[in-house]
Amino acid sequence: MKTQHTFQRRQMLKLTGAAAAGSVLAGSNQVTARPTSGEESPKYSVVRPTGDVVHPMITQAPRLDTLEGKTICMTSNQGFKAHVTFPLIEKLLRQKYPNLKIIPPEDMPRAVKPPAEGAKDPDTDAMTAALRQRSCQAVISGNGG
Repeated sequence: MKTQHTFQRRQMLKLTGAAAAGSVLAGSNQVTARPTSGEESPKYSVVRPTGDVVHPMITQAPRLDTLEGKTICMTSNQGFKAHVTFPLIEKLLRQKYPNLKIIPPEDMPRAVKPPAEGAKDPDTDAMTAALRQRSCQAVISGNGG
């Protein structure tokens, strides 16, 4: 679906500034500008080269009301100093939630990039099985970077 907006010449000049141009492009596929005077003049068009991006919406799991007494599983691909950050995250969580059960990343399968849509991946199946086996109620996946 192409979206087209028409702007007066003055508005187009304002919108084509470096900061505003991105918002014009992000908001529509095409922008057309015409002066307000009665004379016919050229149209100015901007077309977003990436086209429309359509992502299917999914329903997210409801948020937990608290982490107290919950089982948290940590998964990692051993990137960005995971050996430093995960123990610190665990320490801070335990200070706030003493009855928290944490499954460290060493006790979980290594997190990997998901396969292409529709492809079967044994690593993904192993992770899913481990999360279910350990009754994980929340997952910390990755640690920034």
